[in-house]
Amino acid sequence: MELEYKCRDPQCYELLEKIKRVLEDSGFNVKCNGRIKGVSGSYWDINCYFEADYRIMKVAGGIVLTQTIDPSIIEYIYTAKNDIGLDKVIVLTRSKGSSDLRDVAEKLGILIYTLEELQEELEAERPGLPTYYIKPVIQKDIVEEKIREGRIRGLKSIIPLISRKRELIGVRLLYYPLLCYKVIVHVHGREESTIVTREMEVCFEGGSGSLVSLESHGLAVISEWGQLGELEDDAIDVLTHIAEIGTVSISQLKEHFTDIDVDIVIDVLFEYGLIERVGGEIYTIAKPPLHNYKSPATALRELMVDENPVECSTRLDPLIDPGKLKRIVEAIGAVEGQTLVYYPIYIGVIRENGGESLTILIDGTTGDRLEDLEEVVKDSIAMKKIDIIIEEIEESISKCVSEPARPPHR
Repeated sequence: MELEYKCRDPQCYELLEKIKRVLEDSGFNVKCNGRIKGVSGSYWDINCYFEADYRIMKVAGGIVLTQTIDPSIIEYIYTAKNDIGLDKVIVLTRSKGSSDLRDVAEKLGILIYTLEELQEELEAERPGLPTYYIKPVIQKDIVEEKIREGRIRGLKSIIPLISRKRELIGVRLLYYPLLCYKVIVHVHGREESTIVTREMEVCFEGGSGSLVSLESHGLAVISEWGQLGELEDDAIDVLTHIAEIGTVSISQLKEHFTDIDVDIVIDVLFEYGLIERVGGEIYTIAKPPLHNYKSPATALRELMVDENPVECSTRLDPLIDPGKLKRIVEAIGAVEGQTLVYYPIYIGVIRENGGESLTILIDGTTGDRLEDLEEVVKDSIAMKKIDIIIEEIEESISKCVSEPARPPHR
């Protein structure tokens, strides 16, 4: 039999992602969205496989999504569990099943949860990342004024037309997520030919996983490491293996990863700038694009606070897995810690007379336009969230009562 495990409820996949993050935060390697091959040669419908080494033994488990639960499904999962060699299997289902069936399943190492039960446990037990907010230096009214007067860098091509053909509909402060990792890494020194070891904090925007730095105009996307959150687990597995070995040939990778199309994965990792060719078909980890890198979290530490300092704002939570990015960063160095930093960005909506609206992103610490971030965001899942904010601006919907006092300028 094959399980009907394509959950029709978005909450299923949200919970699956939460489970994945919890396991990764606890030291497990997690691989999702694949069928698992057992020792018998059979493939089993296991949504996620996780494993970790504990002292002298390896602990492994699986996660299964299913609409209903009955004895035939328990039998299928138990057979798969033994064939793959899993210690535990977590079953996420809409149907609770009888208490007798759940008792039998638990004795077989199968833990059954409804969506609601698992949601409660995850919210109660999962430790969150240390979280900070960067206070905006430029206030909303100043941003509106600068847009109308055309005094924002990056708007010269559109602002002169606002008074005649376009109008500013509104501005909203968005707290955009940055996933930051303290890492010990080898980078180029003052001279390109020298390599030095540095402890630094690298940050990725939480919409697509692109590396970001702080430049004179504000938050900047480093194109060499763009949209890393889109990498599949197979690619990260290969990347991790290359990092562990140091230098490896494609033939060696094919011997190690028999269920992965290594040629395609190598092309993907090379395109993302994560590996480089040593010669022929031999590859190693590429030097990270961190020469003269300036971390937003480090540079703006003086503006960081523990709680949202602006009542009249909208927060966008990370849309990619922090654990996935951590595994990628671990390929270039030892990760010492990670934090979630919310960065202030203003969303401005400008509309042509009788035409479509134009959305711009303005840095809340400099007041300049973030054109490269606009390009990244428009192709990521973050745009769906931002579209909701744009609609609220266009419809003059505001959840805010008053603006906070201005912080001092840098």
